[in-house]
Amino acid sequence: METTMINNYQRYIFLFIAFILQVPVALSQEVDTIRINREINLGELKLSQQRIQLPNFSDKKTNQKPVEVPLSWNGKEEHQLTWTKINPREGEVFVNDSLNNNVIRVGAGSYGYTYLNLNLNKADQRLGVYLSHDAYAEGPVADIFSRKKSNNVKVWSRSRADSKLDLETHLAFSQLGSNYYGFEANQKIPSFRDQRLVYDIYNFYGKFGTNLPKSNFDFNASLDVSRISKFDEVSEITSNGSFYSKIKLKSNSFINISGEMILSEYKTQGLTLTRSFSRIRPFYTFSNYFVTVSAGAHFLQETTDGPEPANSSFYPQFLIDFSSLDYIHFFAGLGGDVQFNTFANYVRQNPWMASSILLKNSSQVGNLYAGIKGTNRTDKDKAGDIDFEFKIAYSEYTDLPIISNASSDPTQFVMSYVGGLKKVQVTTFSGNFDLQISRSIKSAVRFNYDNYDSLGDLEKAFHRPAWKVNWVGTILLGNKLSIIPTIEYMNGLYAWSPSAAKVVAMNEIFDLNCHVNFTFNQKVGLGLNLNNLLNRNFQRYLNYPSLGYNFGGVLTYSF
Repeated sequence: METTMINNYQRYIFLFIAFILQVPVALSQEVDTIRINREINLGELKLSQQRIQLPNFSDKKTNQKPVEVPLSWNGKEEHQLTWTKINPREGEVFVNDSLNNNVIRVGAGSYGYTYLNLNLNKADQRLGVYLSHDAYAEGPVADIFSRKKSNNVKVWSRSRADSKLDLETHLAFSQLGSNYYGFEANQKIPSFRDQRLVYDIYNFYGKFGTNLPKSNFDFNASLDVSRISKFDEVSEITSNGSFYSKIKLKSNSFINISGEMILSEYKTQGLTLTRSFSRIRPFYTFSNYFVTVSAGAHFLQETTDGPEPANSSFYPQFLIDFSSLDYIHFFAGLGGDVQFNTFANYVRQNPWMASSILLKNSSQVGNLYAGIKGTNRTDKDKAGDIDFEFKIAYSEYTDLPIISNASSDPTQFVMSYVGGLKKVQVTTFSGNFDLQISRSIKSAVRFNYDNYDSLGDLEKAFHRPAWKVNWVGTILLGNKLSIIPTIEYMNGLYAWSPSAAKVVAMNEIFDLNCHVNFTFNQKVGLGLNLNNLLNRNFQRYLNYPSLGYNFGGVLTYSF
């Protein structure tokens, strides 16, 4: 650990105290009817308990990639840089809520969109099989070059809900087929075969734990092993073992200890890189009607057979959450963490990565945050119900990952990392606001603003937007029909153009979509996707325009 760490945290603690002194003190307290549930889980300091959730109308995120580096910082909400609009379609979005166990979905649409989903499981939900096929066009370039397909199969099992042991396991295989299609204007288009991308992903997951509702002790452990490969050019195998334990001391206090150990081997035609990462998180939490306080630490160890030396880190963690009024909470905290970056995680965000990229862990060496959240919601969805949360955070990073176009081949992307002795400084303002306009109309907006300073030799944080805004509306027309319009907005994107040898500003992303879902009965439902209604070929990554207006329909049958 760096010798300056103690001085850094003295500064963070001083700033944190200043935050606390400026928070308004409660003027009154009344006996509550609805409280915001506080959940401190796995020592991860989840700030917003009962966070505002967007309508759950899909089992896949249409028009969204699942992650954006630096990922989710292991589930914490301290400066998450997640949820980002990427491309027109990643499968269907329609779900037919049914009491039946087995579901078949079949879909088709414009630009060769085909979809098949089969989910079978036993009546007691203890054994199941999942199959899916999803093929669609991702962009308008060179026709077949922008095709994409995803095939998945998974077999899973778990213990009975009333069992004292919680057991779960699955075996899964996924194949993602895509193409490099981000050709520049003066670039000769190569053969389709040379631009082909096929990722094979194997995964095993197993978990066991206790299921004793009245016990003062809770424990679970899991093992997650996965392998990703692209032809014979690159492969990565990652094993992640983790555990979680919780000891209840009194009715309002507990200790939890969690940890994980990750082993990874990354292979290219000219390199084999082996890395290990371990983390222990002890936490103590006290909670009563007015306040929740959680304090703990992250102890981390990193090793690699690359040029970087082994590194040990220690980050204190602190969170306070207290209520000033019946439905208003103030929260503040400080912390830090290290993220284990993998080739698989980068590919999930951007499948057009080069086969050989630089892999390093990213450190959030300090994070200070404060905010307010509240709700007046009851158990009845009445007009005027509001949920909200607003947060400001200041973070410092070393080795913050940046995705940029490769100089040797602009259709491919490589990784670089910024922040060393001089840390990257990130100021974030984020929030969400959920309004129940009536029993059948709901509006939810989520936004995030990031400002990056001290980027070293980089002029901009490439492919990292300043503004991200997401809006979802829900309109229910009776018990059969739902209309769900969505808006995705992103601004402040920059990239490095190898051909122009300069930083270029990318156009803003403004994407309007509409999802219509009609339920005939408990067994049959029909959905329609209307994507990119403004017909804009926006680019999330330089040289990769998205598909314009497109549509698809999905028929669901459950039995």
